[in-house]
Amino acid sequence: MTLLELDRQITDWFYQEQSGALQNFLLILSGGVIYALPLLLIILFFRSAKDRLSAFKITVAAVLSWKVLNSLIGTLLYNNYGFRDRPFASSGLTELFFEQPQKAFPSDHAAVMAAVVFLLYKFGYRRLGNTALVLALVSSLGRVAIGFHWFGDVIAGWTVGIIAAAFVLFFNRQLDNAWGWFERLWRR
Repeated sequence: MTLLELDRQITDWFYQEQSGALQNFLLILSGGVIYALPLLLIILFFRSAKDRLSAFKITVAAVLSWKVLNSLIGTLLYNNYGFRDRPFASSGLTELFFEQPQKAFPSDHAAVMAAVVFLLYKFGYRRLGNTALVLALVSSLGRVAIGFHWFGDVIAGWTVGIIAAAFVLFFNRQLDNAWGWFERLWRR
């Protein structure tokens, strides 16, 4: 069995026809959780100087995973290998919740949430990290269940998010310096 066949089997297990109410709930949950992250980071930003620095670093990781790594990986793979339609396209849908069938790999929602969750734990926000982890897992699997993503898209997204978080930790001192420079500039 190839990886793509295994991915299809796992996705098919999650992606079942749901009732209208369950489908709507999963759409809101799988698409809406990501919008809570900026609110979380804003609240964290205004708590203390330590929290402000953590919020800055988490934001850097989220943007790095979403706009840099995901875009690079997606573009490289699509240009060289093409893409496979999102799972919902196999049922004849041409659009689902403003999403077109193409270019689902890797999942940017999963990448951003993985980066945030990983760094929340790393920076000592255990309770917040636990909550974010549950929401991230439910959202990621919900995106598979409604056919936005293949299971492999989500796994790749989580991998990208953890890599982005690792970059932030690797450049921790440089980010501390950048934040210090920004704060000094802001106070003038």
